[in-house]
Parts: sequence; structure tokens; C-alpha cells
Amino acid sequence: MTNCLDCLNIIQTLDEVKQNISKISDEDLRTEVSYDFENATEHIIEWFRHNIRAAQQDSEKTRIISEMGNDEAFCTFDWGQKILPQDYRESQKKYFGKKGMSVLIGSFIWKNEAASSNKKRTTTDIQSESTFSSQSYIVALTTAAQTELDTLSGGELILKQFKSDFPHITKLHKRTDNAGNFSSHATPEAERLICQKNEIELLTRDYSEVQKGKDICDRVCGVCKNCMRSWIATGNDLSNAHDIKEGMQYAGGVKNTKIATAEIIPGVGHLDKTNIPNVSLVRSVRYERKAMKVRKASNIGTGISIKYKAVKFENNMRLTSSFDESINKQSSRPTPKRKNERRYYDLVLCPVNGCTCTFESDVELHEHIASNSHTVPEQVPRTANDVARLHLTEMVRTTRSQTKAKAAQQQQQHSSTYDLTTSLHNEFFSHCGWGLRTRKLSKPMSDNIFMTILASIFNLGQARSAASFPSTIDNNLDEGIKTSDLIGETIALVGSSGSVQKWLRQNLGVVSQLSILFQTTIREDILFGFDKATDGGI
Repeated sequence: MTNCLDCLNIIQTLDEVKQNISKISDEDLRTEVSYDFENATEHIIEWFRHNIRAAQQDSEKTRIISEMGNDEAFCTFDWGQKILPQDYRESQKKYFGKKGMSVLIGSFIWKNEAASSNKKRTTTDIQSESTFSSQSYIVALTTAAQTELDTLSGGELILKQFKSDFPHITKLHKRTDNAGNFSSHATPEAERLICQKNEIELLTRDYSEVQKGKDICDRVCGVCKNCMRSWIATGNDLSNAHDIKEGMQYAGGVKNTKIATAEIIPGVGHLDKTNIPNVSLVRSVRYERKAMKVRKASNIGTGISIKYKAVKFENNMRLTSSFDESINKQSSRPTPKRKNERRYYDLVLCPVNGCTCTFESDVELHEHIASNSHTVPEQVPRTANDVARLHLTEMVRTTRSQTKAKAAQQQQQHSSTYDLTTSLHNEFFSHCGWGLRTRKLSKPMSDNIFMTILASIFNLGQARSAASFPSTIDNNLDEGIKTSDLIGETIALVGSSGSVQKWLRQNLGVVSQLSILFQTTIREDILFGFDKATDGGI
């Protein structure tokens, strides 16, 4: 790295900063700045190393592609950013609480036969459009957890289609990011097994750095999403994988890109567990006849050899619309249901006693009753949880005895006969507004109550021959002045400077949000508020 000017500049800058810190005369300031510098240096160094690893990976990728034969291909796989369901011109209140749909992208590039005769190519030749061919595949799923098994299953569907389209490819170099669903323990060997099933030899397997190396998948997916957004703008709703395919194929779709829809088969699929030491640090895998050699950096160091363990893999995914089947040929296919979490409905229960069927609309309930398709569980001993569940079901059933239409009709009849002229709330809203924030209106003390309090304080002061300070009000309250007359009134305590504050300290406890440091000791501060406090009380 000593020949890289940028690397030298970073090293030189860090050295100069450290030297200048050592010249600070103030010891406390020097210690503080040194601590901040060491923390910042750690992050700078990690960022520096991250870029170096990414540059090495790009260099290795360029070397592999330039040396590929006419039977080799280089592929990049990545899960696209989840696609949220979207209605045409949907309101803002429907935007929240959505569950995204998944798309898995696989992009392949290989040399044309005319270009593969020369084993060594320059960078300019590699970037030439006439030198290479490319093909991308997208698998759309309405629901997918994007687990390791899902990733391998979707990758097998893509690889199978690629082999069908281009049977002359027999060797493959693969690259993905280092996410957990791509770089788990069993993935390297399972991917080799998948390639063997499709008569392809997997030669190399690289994991790119974070946010690096998957640019071709991002480009393809981004252009397809633009087509999909244009499709939505023409008045269509996006609610499932079928809509994703139709949207991405809108106006002819994207060149050299095929799209399919798939679904996860419940209870199907298997992947054996294995172990690769420090698998999260692995960035490069090279496949040999009896073992695979793993490295922490692409083509750096000798690496370690790990023998194959005969991992067993079973696909858990099936296509619902193939890559070669255009959306126009699927007119006979039943329209997929919308995602349930995007629908707003009340739960409808069957009114037949003992039937446990539930429905999302009254139409489905009527069809259920007409077909006499009731589901009544067998009479078996029930646990306390079963009894509570049945009790809750009966409660919901009884409260849902009438349809929403009848309930709306009754509500309309009730509102038409209700007299709003006698409603206090209607008067309040009419006066204060229906959408304005409620403001607390102050009610000043009336003159009669004010004069009553002053007269009481004056008479009590004359009887005791004492001035009427704020403390006198406290004594008046203790001796039975009617406080019911003060409810809802605003009272001001007036006295000489400091007297009101002192009275409040003695009678009220206030916890302020401000942090206040005592000027003296805590004991002296307490005595300032209550000078009669004893040592035991403090």
C-alpha cells in the first residue's frame, strides 16, 4: 500500500494530528483530545480497511471475468429491497402497517464466443458492450422470510432457468454480499450441490463487503421498479407477487430480464447444519475436488481447507408463474388473493352453535351457511384455555348477531330521532369548535368570594392583634374557613418579599425538572426552607 497516494495521505494525516496533540501544554486538555483522537482513529482505520478489501475484491472480479472461457459465467445474487403493497392513489392512512414483498435477483454475464478466444483482455475490452452478454432473473414472492433455505431455493430456480436458456455454460463464478442468508455455514457446500444438480461446476464463491459488489442487481431491480411504478400510475393496485411481475413487465419490461413468481411450500424443505470456523469473516471460497479453500480476503493468503461434508438440501419453493410465461397468457389463471393485512374487515363468526368457522365478509358467511359446511369439533375433554377460548368466541358471536348493514340502518334511525338541542356536548362543540384543541379557560375569583376572604382575614387579625401574612391564610384554613367556596377560583398569595416563597416551602413539596446545585450544604438548604427542623428530622 506504500505506492498508493491516498493511503499515504491518510497515514500522514493521522501522524500529524497525533504529533500536534502531544504539543498541547494543558495536561487535562491533552488527555481529553487524545482520548477523542484514539476513538476516531479506530473508526477511520476500519473504514480504510473496508475500502481496501472492496478494492481487492473488485480487482479479483476483473481478473476472473477477463480470464473466463466460453463455457464460464459470472453471476451476482441479491435480495432486493422489500416492495410494499400500494393501491392506486391510496390515502395516507393506508400507508402504515404494511408487510413488504420479496424479490430475489440473479444476474449473469459471460463472454461472447468471438471474444473468448483471447484469454487476456484489458479493462477497456471488459467494459465493451460487444464483448459480453448478460441475462437477469427475478423471482417475486408475496411472502418470504428470506432465510438461508429460502435463498438457496430461489437461487436454484434461477440457476435452473439460466441453464435451460444457455446450456453451453458449464462453469460458474458466484458473488453475493455477506448477509446471513447468503453466508451461513452450510451455504457454500449447498450451492456447489445445487450447481452439480444442474450440470454446472461452481469454481469460486466470493462475498462482497457491505454495500459493495452488488451494483448490477441494484441497477436491474431499480429499472424494473420504475416500470412497476408506471404500471401503478395507470390505475392498478400492487398487492401480491403476480402484480409485481405484471408491473415489472409493463410496456415491454426490461431488456434481458425475465421475471417469475413463486411461493413457499409449508412444511417442505430441508438443509443440513454444518460448521465453518469464523464464517462471518470469510470473503472468498475456492472449490477443489475434495475440499473447499476459504479465505478472509479475495485471493490473499493461503487460506484453510475444509473437507466437504455431504450436506443434504431440499428445495422449499415452487414457481406459480414461470420465467417464460408472459402475463398475458395467464388469463385463465385465478386472480391471486390480496394480502390479508391490507384489508380492513370485521371478524364474522358462524351463528350455528359449536361451529368454529370464521369469515372476512357477510358474503362468505352466507355461502358457508347455504352449503351447510359447518365445522363442529369433537366432544373431547377441554383444558381451561380451551374453555376460555370457546367462551370468548361465544361472546363475539352474540355481539355480532346482526350484519353491518342492519347495524348501520339502526344507527341512522337513532341519529335521526335524537334531539341535539338538549345535548350538552353538542353545545360545547358548537361553542368551542369540533376540531380545535381544548384550551383551559381561567376563571377569575368573583368579587364576593374575594371580599369574604379579606373580611375573614381582617377579623381574625384584629382578634389576635396580628398582621395577616400568608401564613395567616394557612391558619384560617386550619380553623375552618369554607374551602368549598374556593373551588374553581384563582387565588393569589400576596405578602412581603420572600414571605410567600417561604410559606410555600413549608407547606408544598416541588420537584423541578431542572438540576440545581446547592450553594451550601443540604442541611443548610433544608433549614432555609424550614428553620424549625431538628437534626433528626433532617
